[in-house]
Amino acid sequence: MQAQAIASVVEASGSSTAIVVYLDDDYGRPFAEAAQEAIIARGTRVSATVAFTANEDSVSAAVEQVLANQPEVVAVIADGASGPAIINAIDAAATTRLTYVVNDAIRRPAPSAQPFSAQLSRKVVGVAPVAYATSPAFTQALLGVDPTTTGLYAHNAYDCLAIIALAAQATGSNQPRDLADAVSTVTTSGTGCTTFIACSAALTEGRNINYNGPIGNLSIGPSGNVTTADFDRFRFDASGRDVSDGTITIGND
Repeated sequence: MQAQAIASVVEASGSSTAIVVYLDDDYGRPFAEAAQEAIIARGTRVSATVAFTANEDSVSAAVEQVLANQPEVVAVIADGASGPAIINAIDAAATTRLTYVVNDAIRRPAPSAQPFSAQLSRKVVGVAPVAYATSPAFTQALLGVDPTTTGLYAHNAYDCLAIIALAAQATGSNQPRDLADAVSTVTTSGTGCTTFIACSAALTEGRNINYNGPIGNLSIGPSGNVTTADFDRFRFDASGRDVSDGTITIGND
């Protein structure tokens, strides 16, 4: 789904031609394939996909291949060290302005990575899973339990436990297979609700439920995969610090 979010940002750039650059490992290869398919599906031509590894010769070869294809936007899928390295290398060699769309790992570059310059920072935009709940009530309740908590991904932990408990209530079972089968049911159809208490009350009243959690947008399909989710769009300011720049919703609830 993050690949689809990347494709959404590529489409919004207005560019007609993109290229996908990715770290050649078990994470990067399927991610890049998914990104390429999503970008093409949204109407932008992908002129090439370019793999690289974290060594100087590979980076140099990748830069040459990228520039030879003359893209308008470069989607980069890499980690916090190799991502900034390949972006800096491409931009240093480019003779035209390029836009870089990046994955979540590049949001917080590794300490060893070369920082983005003020000029390059303006060209980079990325997407990342939403790290903090958007519900003030949830955040306040969380701080009531632990005033020192950062709340980082706390809503995901809450979602996991709430969905399992709701599946148990909906089925009247404690068998793992029954609970697994009910996960999609309690997150995709019926009365919308964002807390365990509200959803549990709806089940008690005999209603079907659509649990959305503290983020307010969550659906899980029969296969167990998330089918709708929100992503944080981010940019970098002149100092190289990441800043949020809105939310992107992928999938339909």
